[in-house]
Amino acid sequence: MTNANIVMIEDDELTRCMMRLQMVGAGHIVTGEAATREDALSLINEVALGRIACDIITLDGNLGEPDKDCADALAIATQARAQHVSAVIIGMSSYSLTERGVPVDLDLTKSHIGQLAATVNELVLPNLSRAA
Repeated sequence: MTNANIVMIEDDELTRCMMRLQMVGAGHIVTGEAATREDALSLINEVALGRIACDIITLDGNLGEPDKDCADALAIATQARAQHVSAVIIGMSSYSLTERGVPVDLDLTKSHIGQLAATVNELVLPNLSRAA
């Protein structure tokens, strides 16, 4: 099995911890974490510069904001695409990021958080293996 390098962008520490445990338990490596838009944009820049390995980005819709406009996710995903970050972006929010115009490759709501590792193993890793 190929191990994926994961960058997690999530403001809720408990949710991030659950995701990290799943990913590490499945043999993947968490190479970066961010809880704010500013930290996430900095992290994406480091990925784009090749300083941080990243195959998959998990992306929350709103970082610390109570509204559901997804401005954080849109800014982060847009920067990742503009900087030609080739990582698969998985939306991990309470609602569909795709429906709100955020350019993610896969939308997996938090109600399916228990399926994150299985989704990465079944859907994402075969594509990463072919690309390598």
